[in-house]
Amino acid sequence: MRKIAGVLIERLGLIALAAAAATLLHYYSDLSFAASILLGCAFTIIGLWLYALKELAAFKPYRLIFGVNYDALWEDLKLTPAEGPKFENVSLTAINAAIFARSDQRAYSVKLDLYKDIPCGAPTWRTGPGEINDGPTFFLRPARDGYQFGAHVQREWWKAHSLQLDQALRDRQLAYDNTIVLRFLPYGFMHEHTRRWNETASLWYGFDRKQRRWKTRLQQEGWTFDDNYPTHINHRYLSIGYYDL
Repeated sequence: MRKIAGVLIERLGLIALAAAAATLLHYYSDLSFAASILLGCAFTIIGLWLYALKELAAFKPYRLIFGVNYDALWEDLKLTPAEGPKFENVSLTAINAAIFARSDQRAYSVKLDLYKDIPCGAPTWRTGPGEINDGPTFFLRPARDGYQFGAHVQREWWKAHSLQLDQALRDRQLAYDNTIVLRFLPYGFMHEHTRRWNETASLWYGFDRKQRRWKTRLQQEGWTFDDNYPTHINHRYLSIGYYDL
């Protein structure tokens, strides 16, 4: 609802700006009212274009480092641990407002997402009912109001395997695309909110109020944070760090 109100206010502001420009042109020049309206709209469009160029020119590259905690996933999903690292980092570097350079198998992407196969030991793959060909995959993907993260599984395997899990996980719905959403990260961290730590304070941005609201939302979703490291947040399955470049 807040987003809809913001869009409406923005649209009404543009209409008011165009009307003001048309009125000034009409009263202080010999132009007809129709010509004043056309010129007013043209000036408004040019102003918006210049503002967009300013925002683009002001873009600062940044890097997000995602840490996937395989150890916690093994434990909660009752998967057999594999030999090797229990934690893996993946970095996404925003080289402009629309393209990320990645450190994983995908060199570049236009979407902020993450897919990593969860390494598991051989006993995880059993024959008979519930047999699977591919292991579960950890994912982070954009959704309606933020980022979902969880596991992509094979449906038949999950039906049998989930019976041994704790009820909180066992009762989670298996989506149509065979994904189990474990938790949620509200929009704001990537990267609009966190960057405010490194910018000059502004009277037009209620940082303290927004920060308190942001922390409350994080805690409701199971995230933790350390005030000494304000650009880092942690979850049982995932950690995220933000770095200016």
